[in-house]
Amino acid sequence: MEEMDYGIERGLDRNLLERLAELTFVKEGKELFITGSSGTDKSYIATALGYRACQKGMKVLYANTAKLMGQLKVAKAKGSILRELKKIERTDMLILDDFGIHPFDAGGRMNLMDIIEDRHG
Repeated sequence: MEEMDYGIERGLDRNLLERLAELTFVKEGKELFITGSSGTDKSYIATALGYRACQKGMKVLYANTAKLMGQLKVAKAKGSILRELKKIERTDMLILDDFGIHPFDAGGRMNLMDIIEDRHG
């Protein structure tokens, strides 16, 4: 977070990012959606927050959403889906990169709902 370029062309709010870096939203069990145009470093910001969480001793999982859904589909076929979902549930911070770029199939939607339910009841 210290190395973040807050140049005007990117439109980043230094105060907001510094508050997010405190990770209060994680401790409170809240979600954070980082949105913006292509090339605005959404993935970089998410990675920086994940790295900060690791520095503070939190368990973080960073995954490309489409790949994670594919891995969960394979795990379901192998009969290990519950174990994989438990791994995800045990993380303090789950970062789903490129969320919403590809549509979810029925299995992906169910897996996403299971993840949300397991993490938030």
